[in-house]
Amino acid sequence: MFMSGVVPGILLASGYLVICSIFAHVRKYPRPAPVTWMQRARATSSAGWALIMPLIVIFGIRFGFLPDTEAAAAAALYALVVSLFIYRSLHFRELAELLTTAGKSAAVILFLLAAAGPFSWLVAESQINLQIVGLIRGISSDPTITLITINVMLLMVGCILEPLPAMIIFVPTLLPLGAQLGIDPIQFGSVIVLNLMIGLLHPPIGLLLFVVSNVGRIPLKPIIVDSLPFLLWSIIVLFLAILYPPITTWLPSQIR
Repeated sequence: MFMSGVVPGILLASGYLVICSIFAHVRKYPRPAPVTWMQRARATSSAGWALIMPLIVIFGIRFGFLPDTEAAAAAALYALVVSLFIYRSLHFRELAELLTTAGKSAAVILFLLAAAGPFSWLVAESQINLQIVGLIRGISSDPTITLITINVMLLMVGCILEPLPAMIIFVPTLLPLGAQLGIDPIQFGSVIVLNLMIGLLHPPIGLLLFVVSNVGRIPLKPIIVDSLPFLLWSIIVLFLAILYPPITTWLPSQIR
């Protein structure tokens, strides 16, 4: 599952880079002075300790040394140690203020997650998930059409539910349906995760929108407007992964 997200991730990142370039061109953002290859090499060398951090996360998860939560904790601890003792860009006297700021930012996110909890319980208790699966069964027996229908439904679910509660509620009932229709479980799982991650980006309660608003101290409305091209590209990549299964299954098949 981890490796099945690599190709979609590359597609997403490539599209985001193009969108950022278009924004920069249209809005006439200032360009930095040209940089020589020697300057790039020096900058890369000086950033070596920082560049190790994503490697800790990627290889830690890929080879089973670190689950995702522990990988995040290890990355945060590594960043703290490097900032304090190697780059010395952070001082011990600043830690209290930084932890307070981080706590306030986390509180906004945790309140959203807390609000999603009771709502997800209501959905589960009312068995809306079972009714939705029954409706999907009646639409078509074609695997591709069924997978598209499931993803359209999950995109709407992502508007009001966080990814983890949505997966807990819907995946146990949707997975047997995918198996009955012969949908590759790796493709099925990867597409559902990608779908629900897109839910973090779109209104009304996209968690990433609130994170950016809180960290950057920017009103929510302009963030939502500027995020729309990124949301559109994310949905395009999602449907490419549905219509062309090797996007999610090719890399895992090479490492089994």
